[in-house]
Amino acid sequence: MITDNQTNKIYFSPALERDCPRLWESIHKALVDRKIRHGLLMKNPRYFWCRDYMPIQIAEDNYVAYHFRPDYLLKEKDKYDYALKCDGYEICKAMNYPMTEMDLVLDGGNVVKCGDTIVMTDKVFRENPDKSRVEVERILHEKFQSDIFFLPWDTEDYCGHSDGMVHYAGEGRILVSSYYYDFYPGFAKEIEKILEKKFDVIRLKSNIKLKNRNNWAYINFLQTEKLIMVPLLDIEEEDALAIEQISNVFPDVEVIGIPALEAVNDDGALNCVSWNIKDNGTLPRELEDFINPIKQLIREFPELMNGNIMKPIIQFADDTTRYPSPKEIEKAKHVVDSILRHAESMLSPSFIPESSRRLALSDGSVMEITNDNANKWVNAAGILRAFSDRLQYLETDLKFEFVE
Repeated sequence: MITDNQTNKIYFSPALERDCPRLWESIHKALVDRKIRHGLLMKNPRYFWCRDYMPIQIAEDNYVAYHFRPDYLLKEKDKYDYALKCDGYEICKAMNYPMTEMDLVLDGGNVVKCGDTIVMTDKVFRENPDKSRVEVERILHEKFQSDIFFLPWDTEDYCGHSDGMVHYAGEGRILVSSYYYDFYPGFAKEIEKILEKKFDVIRLKSNIKLKNRNNWAYINFLQTEKLIMVPLLDIEEEDALAIEQISNVFPDVEVIGIPALEAVNDDGALNCVSWNIKDNGTLPRELEDFINPIKQLIREFPELMNGNIMKPIIQFADDTTRYPSPKEIEKAKHVVDSILRHAESMLSPSFIPESSRRLALSDGSVMEITNDNANKWVNAAGILRAFSDRLQYLETDLKFEFVE
């Protein structure tokens, strides 16, 4: 089971920058400063949440997808209809992540991975009325390949998510939110009793006289192998206490605070707005399919390597740790467009045949397009343009940070 402390890449919804600008600016700067790879999942989504519909990673080569049908949005038809279009399976498929499908309705926020165990609330049984409790448990065990601990659903949390209740602390330990001890001590004891069968329970404390009902958010921190980001509520004393306690639990990881009220006021926090995974590949999976075709082009058209303009794109096929800049991509696209335009003109019925057309580029290099190879040049230009489009999409539209 891949747990949060093993993850090294984070994705967000592009809507986060639009709807929570202060939150996004703080997260983005923290990740850029520490060279933690991160990016955005899709273009033009309506909402800034992403945890609940994205697949669950249980191994580096296995992501479990499920049905996302949030019953808490049923009264808001436009939101519910949109939620049904948030297809984590299709998003991961486009990103080339290997997946298995699970025939259960589920929210990703109701899955807290704790070593060889998953902790979730029993709301999952209500979300799957067509299946018996035994059948739901069987499917969860089979797909997640782990034990399942069910906590009672706190119905005040209409989502029924366990990531607002607990967080795995490693080495058989689990953190429980101070919220329940502060406001529902009987319920807290019930949770504790269940968890103590497997874990050493660590209670997040809130030694503040005036308790804040948003203090549930502290447990919803975002954790990676190098960094923990804790939601801040702009309450100096309580924020400092949360940072101190979480730092003590994770002494070997940097812990920082992130102003998070923009999300908290909409009933979520940092785990809710993110999707963190373990991916040790230096190359974004969105680009893998292009590498072999580009290497083939270099073999067939060695003149592609002659000019300085195309080199950043072509050399990337051999050294995927150095990504072309947006400016280099834009220059290369102009070259590709010129190649495509000239090659297509030679194939046009109205074209007056010539033995060859030498295409001079602005850096002094020359591409020679002949009647015999015009078709091949069209295909080559198509591959190069698709690749440069994808690079530009990742670097500019998605603001993907290509850092190691």
